[in-house]
Amino acid sequence: MKRIERQHLKENKLAIAVTSFQGFLLEKQRQIVTVLAIALVLLAGVAYNFVLGQQAQSVAKQMFGEAMVVLGSPVQPPIPEIEESEEAPGTPAFQAPGTYPTENAKREDALERLQNVVDAYPDTDAGIQAAYHLAGTLAALNKFEEALLAYEVVIERTGESLYGRMARLGKGNTYVLLEQYESAIEAYSQLLDLSEAGVPVDAVLLKLARTYQAAGSANEAQEAFSRIVHEYPASPYSAEARKEMLN
Repeated sequence: MKRIERQHLKENKLAIAVTSFQGFLLEKQRQIVTVLAIALVLLAGVAYNFVLGQQAQSVAKQMFGEAMVVLGSPVQPPIPEIEESEEAPGTPAFQAPGTYPTENAKREDALERLQNVVDAYPDTDAGIQAAYHLAGTLAALNKFEEALLAYEVVIERTGESLYGRMARLGKGNTYVLLEQYESAIEAYSQLLDLSEAGVPVDAVLLKLARTYQAAGSANEAQEAFSRIVHEYPASPYSAEARKEMLN
């Protein structure tokens, strides 16, 4: 009897434990289902945002590519009108497909396309590249103040990355075109203060030297030329710098 009673006690304890666990599961079921539902929603949101991001990158890349095709298009005057004659019918004047009548006409078309990429997809890789080329196109159209603002946008977004450095160089070049030499010198000097990675230092030094010359700062120009000669003797600008030092 004692053995049977002990067996019954063990079975009762097991039954109580199973029942208690089942009760716990029933009690927590709603909470578990809620947590799982929230997790699934979060995962779905992450996946959805990833897909959207990939789609945005793809569309932005395509739009940017189309803008760059325009910038690389040939310039060709319109084919003149041919008057009708007895021998042949006439033809109106027309622009050959894929060409533009002037450089500025081409740039204006590209400018609009680049601006569309920047406005719609500013944080994509293509959007950053478009912003840089937008600034350069504005400068080529003699819209210098707008170009400076566009270069500044690139610098703010990319910092010391390759495009940030290129934008600083573009700013310096634009200031030179405006004959604002002190601002150009500052832009070139800031660029030289950065790490040399990705920056053609010898080319920047030459621009800096030429800008010092334009500003009437002969001593500073000589120092910049000297840096090219002594620090970059294999530079393609070394011979030019050496010649300037002898003048």
